[in-house]
Order: sequence, then C-alpha cells, then structure tokens
Amino acid sequence: AVVSTQSTGGVRVYDSDIVRCVSANWSRVCLAESNITDISLHLLALRGKLVELNLCWCDDITDAGIAALVSAHSSTLQTLLIRQCAYGTKTLNAIAHCSKLRVLDLSQIADITTDASWRALATGLPLLENLDISWMFGLSDNHLTLFLSHCPRLQRLNIDGHKQITTRSFRRMLVTLPDGRRVRSAQYLPSLRYVSLQYCNDMDDIELAELVELCRGSLVVKGYYGEDVEFSGSRHT
Repeated sequence: AVVSTQSTGGVRVYDSDIVRCVSANWSRVCLAESNITDISLHLLALRGKLVELNLCWCDDITDAGIAALVSAHSSTLQTLLIRQCAYGTKTLNAIAHCSKLRVLDLSQIADITTDASWRALATGLPLLENLDISWMFGLSDNHLTLFLSHCPRLQRLNIDGHKQITTRSFRRMLVTLPDGRRVRSAQYLPSLRYVSLQYCNDMDDIELAELVELCRGSLVVKGYYGEDVEFSGSRHT
C-alpha cells in the first residue's frame, strides 16, 4: 500500500509521532514544516523504499541526517524536496546517486557548497525533469551550465533570485544553421518548456526575447517581475 503522512493544516508532527506510526509500506512521505529531528530521518532510512520525500522547512534536521535518509533510498527516489533545509556537501553527494530522480527542490539555502559536490550532482541525474534552485546563493553561470548540459530531459527550471546568473547558460539553446537561420537546438535542453527568472538582475532582456521567439511557442520564460517574456521585434524566418 502507498501511505503518505503530511504535516499540514497547522498540525505539527514530532519524532514521537513518527516512532508510533512509521511503516515499511510508506513510499510517499511529506513532512514539510514538521518539528522532526534526525531521529525520524534515521527511522525512515530503515523502512521501505521511498519514491517521494518532502522535508521542506524542517528546521531541526541536519545535513548528516538528510544524507543518510537519501542514501538509504537512492535506488528508488523520484521526487526530493528539501527547500530551506540545512543540507550541505553530504546531502548533495548522496543525491548524486539518485539516478531515478525526476523532481528536485534545493531552493533557499545560503551556499551551494563545493564545486566538486555540485559537479557530482550535475552528472548523476540524467532523468531530472523539474529543478528548483531558486535563491541558492553562490550559484554561477559555470555551475548552471554544467548542470543543464547533463539534464536532457529537464522540462521546468526555477532559478529565481540569483544575482550572478546571466543569459550565457541559455545561449546554447539556439544554433545557427549553414544557411544562416537560427533555430532551437535539438541537443541542449531540448525538453525545456518553462524557466522562471524572477529577481535575476543580470539577464539580457533582448537575448531572452530572441530565445522565446525562436523557440516558437515551445518555451515560457518568466521575467524579473514574473511577467511572460515576449518578443517585440521583427520575426525571424
């Protein structure tokens, strides 16, 4: 049976609650905004095989605890949401072994950790379809390009709030044919359908507009204030 536990509607979940009801049948677990600690994470690491895990805004769990839980379910995890959790190098290295992962939320963390762990993460998730790395301070164009180069199935990308990211990571989405026409690349981010760039200060609006135009309806880009980026010049042929 598929069992899901959620901390919603103002009801707080604590370690004692997990101890009483943890089940080997759980495959989808939502503990967002819970008052759990690593005690609960270690219990979950010993039970079942998780497919979906949501630990967003859990303030009392640690990098070591998250890493241990992710490692225990690395062969089955498809969705992992750890927004504003205190994860670090150990967690990112564990996520890098989750080869079936399709949805990943790493947003709202003070620092992205080391280049080595980021590279391992970028090259270990070939099936990733939805990535949220918004407000993740320290991310550079090089980090983002590395990630995007290894995620051919990526459909949705959220990088809101980044001050160092430019349009450079997206230029490879357009290629120039021998006859001079510019078209969308069939190799670099061919599946990308949605990008959110709210509060990204260094984006080139003209380049973004050209990207949207040449993708001819296959890509939605959200600009600085959440507006749809639109092409305002002459149409390319």
